Amino acid sequence: MDDVDSRWRLSFTARRPSDRAGTNKLGELKTHAAYGAGGSGVEVPAENKWVLGDLECGDVLTFHSLTVHQGRDNLTPNRLRISFDYRYQPLSHPILRSSMSPHMGREQWDAIYEKWPANDAMRYYWKKWNLNYV
Repeated sequence: MDDVDSRWRLSFTARRPSDRAGTNKLGELKTHAAYGAGGSGVEVPAENKWVLGDLECGDVLTFHSLTVHQGRDNLTPNRLRISFDYRYQPLSHPILRSSMSPHMGREQWDAIYEKWPANDAMRYYWKKWNLNYV
């Protein structure tokens, strides 16, 4: 695997030069439709600077949910880059209904669960919860 570049770039607006505060300190920013994961983006204040960092296979990155971030393009044409998002919040907090749909709407839950046993407790497990959809 010596010919494979296992590093990839991530950029996020971690700080403002004036006070070194991250974008998570700005509160919730207004979103707009955008290309990419989640289908939304935000306008980043001009004084915020993108900060770059290299990650390698197996690295873990955690940050506040209000930190503006983006993964850079995959520059390895013969390799698939896979990442995972794990998001946690109290059941009492509001959640977007679209957050409960398979990623990017490429699949439907019925198709995903098609071959699962009908009595599997994990099928549609969240429908048993009293969620506050917004």
